[in-house]
Formats: sequence, structure tokens, C-alpha cells
Amino acid sequence: EEECVENIFSSLSGAMAEPEARRLFLENQGVGLMLRIMKNKMLSYRGALRVLSHAVAESPETCAALVDAGGLKVLFPAFMGLGKLTVLGVKKNKTSSEKTVNAIGNDEEILAVSLVTNLVVQLSVKKQKQAEGDAEAGSTVDFEHLIPLKRVMRKFRDHNFEKADRLVELHEKYFARVVAAEQAHLSSRGRDDAMMDEDEDSVLLDMRRQDAGLDTLQGVALTLSSLCALSPALRQYIVDKLEEQEDENAATQVVQVLEGLAEDEAEEGGVSGRAYGLFQAMKMCIEEAAVGAVQ
Repeated sequence: EEECVENIFSSLSGAMAEPEARRLFLENQGVGLMLRIMKNKMLSYRGALRVLSHAVAESPETCAALVDAGGLKVLFPAFMGLGKLTVLGVKKNKTSSEKTVNAIGNDEEILAVSLVTNLVVQLSVKKQKQAEGDAEAGSTVDFEHLIPLKRVMRKFRDHNFEKADRLVELHEKYFARVVAAEQAHLSSRGRDDAMMDEDEDSVLLDMRRQDAGLDTLQGVALTLSSLCALSPALRQYIVDKLEEQEDENAATQVVQVLEGLAEDEAEEGGVSGRAYGLFQAMKMCIEEAAVGAVQ
């Protein structure tokens, strides 16, 4: 039965790549169902988290629906590593009993980070609208989903910015992993295949970076920079927090990750320029902070 349920959630996760499937998922209250599973700490907690992670990807509408359904109260404990699920155990007298265990392992942490990244990035997508009554007034900028975005932003300010602290902690963790993977690659080059050409070597290095959590690292950097761009209070706190880290280059490392993401976007023909814009904005924040520290 557990295998059957796992297969169902895997299939549902894969279906979220299709716009029509995502539309039906929203219309039939799929978001609410997944949240209810997580809230009730059911055995399929991890499967529901995975489905939601796929459902919100590149979908501001699904992100807004998740917030409107009260999903932040369910999601952020998982993001903080505090998600729980209830499992059945068997006592010595062969009677069943329930116990609560931690639901967040490495895979679930990656899914939770992806969810939060999509909430911040997708809900901050802007729309252009013609200024009413004045054809020469140009266009004004507005957010597609302003109210859900404000609720997400409020979460990062709550409880002394603890969720912003968590982002900085995750950036440090995954940056160290990616750097370790790069160093391991460099040290093994002479042993593995002396005949490997430059393209093959580059592909192997990218694979090792991915295995170490490059996507998650980039997601964390995007989230940090988006928060800085959206809120002066969060910008000040995050920049100060990065500067306080044991690694004095933590702030510069965020910029470095964003720069790499912007380069990837350009190589893949990305037209939004979002990563490049956040890279420039974050770089400016760090430079301004450095100037202020000197003064």
C-alpha cells in the first residue's frame, strides 16, 4: 500500500509539468488537499511536499492559491526543518501506537527550499499596465499577486527574522558543498581520465556541482536577493547578517552565485533577465554596505 501511494504522488508530481494538469489540480482543490495531508502529519507528508514543490514551479497562480489556502503555516515549519509526521509503531504486547517523527531529511529540505524560492520569486512577478486616462503617462508597475506576496514577506520579518537567518544558514551550507565538489573534481582530474577533453570535463564538473546541491544554492541566492529587492528592512538585515558570518566573503559569495546564474540564463537564451537584474541589485547592496562600513 505504501508503494502504491508513493507511485501516485510521483505520478502527480510529474503531471505538474503540464499546464492543463496544473489547471485541473487548482480547480479541484489539489493545493488544499496536499496542505491538509501535511497539516495532519500523515504518512504521505513527504509526497504532498513533493507535489506542491512541482506545482508552484513557474506558476504564480499556484503560489497565490497556496498562500490563500493558509499554506504558509504548513510550509514554513518544513522550511525551518521542523516538519513532523505521525507513524504507527507496534508495542511488545503487539498493540499499535502512534509516534511523531521528523519528516525533514535532505530531500525534503531541498523541496522546501524550492517551494519558498518559488513563492518569493513567482509572487514578485510584475505586470505592466497603462496609466488610466493618460496615454502619455507611460506605464506603471504593479504586482500580479500583491496580497499573497505581502503575507510571504511578513513571514520573513516575523520572530526576529528567523527565516532570513535560515536562508543565510542554508546558503553557507550549500555553498560549502558545491565548493567541496569543485575541489574534489580538480583533485581527481589526473586520476580519472587523462584523455578527457575540455567539454567532457566541463559536463562532469557540472554534474558534480548539481549532485552537491547547486540548484538549491542558486534558489537560496535568488530568494535572498529578491527579499533584498522587495523590502528595505529585510535588505538591511540580510546584508548585515551576511557580513557577520565567519566567512567574511559570505555576501560576495551570494553575488557570485547570482552572477553564475545570470550567465547560465544568458547562455540558455533566457529573455527575462531576472537573474541578471537581481545580480546587479544585490551587488549594489553589498557595495553600499561596504561604503557605509568604511564611513
